[in-house]
Amino acid sequence: MKTNLWLRASVVSLILVTAGCISTPASRVAGSKEFDHYSSADQEKILNGQVDVGFTAEMVRLAMGNPDRVTTRQT
Repeated sequence: MKTNLWLRASVVSLILVTAGCISTPASRVAGSKEFDHYSSADQEKILNGQVDVGFTAEMVRLAMGNPDRVTTRQT
């Protein structure tokens, strides 16, 4: 019984910690100066977490967040 309670508390703690790390497009847009200069169609896509052909790197970061890793390669 005591182990079951400890397990539940651990799972709940893990969920709360990871949920705090998640950002949303709306929270990323709040700190952006460029967002107001985008077309209304592009703004809507960004707020929905979508990207489109022609988006700049900044637009993609607003919609999707920062990448977990960046890999560069010379050819």
